[in-house]
Amino acid sequence: MVHAHLGSTQTSVVRLRQCNSCFTPRMRAAVARRAFRVSNAASTSAKQAVQDDQVELGKTGIKVNSLAIGAWQWGDKSFWGYDTYGGYGEDEIRKAYQGIVDSGLNFVDTAEVYGFGKSEKYLGDFQGKTNTSVKIATKFAPVPWRFTSDAPVKALKGSLDRLNQKSVDLYQIHWPGFPVINSWANDAFCQGLIKCHQQGLAKAVGVSNYSVNRLQRANGIMKVRF
Repeated sequence: MVHAHLGSTQTSVVRLRQCNSCFTPRMRAAVARRAFRVSNAASTSAKQAVQDDQVELGKTGIKVNSLAIGAWQWGDKSFWGYDTYGGYGEDEIRKAYQGIVDSGLNFVDTAEVYGFGKSEKYLGDFQGKTNTSVKIATKFAPVPWRFTSDAPVKALKGSLDRLNQKSVDLYQIHWPGFPVINSWANDAFCQGLIKCHQQGLAKAVGVSNYSVNRLQRANGIMKVRF
């Protein structure tokens, strides 16, 4: 229905331009008002649809969009070409954030490795400068020099500093530890997520990019504590 409304708006505007010479000023004004009303109704309808499409985040009671907006590109030079060959910079990211807010979306997914922390920093800055807020999911990177259950806690505190938040709505292990190097520490990382939750740093925790077997094991470790 949203596309139909938008299509009707565009058609009205095109017809107005094509037939401009055959309309009186009053007729042109009436058509323009109708086109605006249709466009505004479509925008309102789309925003309401987005707001209605929400699910509970775990057992927190927090309502988020069923799909989060990914912020990997925000500040990432190496893969996405931020401020270089990618053809976008801070202004475009800021506009993207404003578009998220204006559309009624409320869930943004970032990570400490996105732009080496810039993605989190931008998200925190934009919220502060616009006096708006969204639900935030960020992720722990099990890089080779991390082994213990304290690593997720320390990493999340760094993320919270960049985000300028006291807690996040969802904190996840970004991927399983590297084979041979630290994959044996995945259980410790899950214990670290429990610590993050117990310390009030994360309202919900989880894992990302896990196989079914790893997911079931992580769930077995964490569900006894929640």
